[in-house]
Amino acid sequence: MLGSIIGRRDGDRLAASVALAVLAVLRDARIIRAHDVAATVDALQAVAAVAGGAGPQRTEAEEIGT
Repeated sequence: MLGSIIGRRDGDRLAASVALAVLAVLRDARIIRAHDVAATVDALQAVAAVAGGAGPQRTEAEEIGT
């Protein structure tokens, strides 16, 4: 889907993937699939901070980078 929308190969779609995940959550999605969990969580937390909402919580494993 993203390849046909933005015309990029699999490895070059992170920004679009994260943007669509954020859009989905803004439209009340409660479950999303993320290829890069850390980048998606970072984006959701940043949007939540600016918008005044509570973002997703990081797990301990994400905090220590494992």
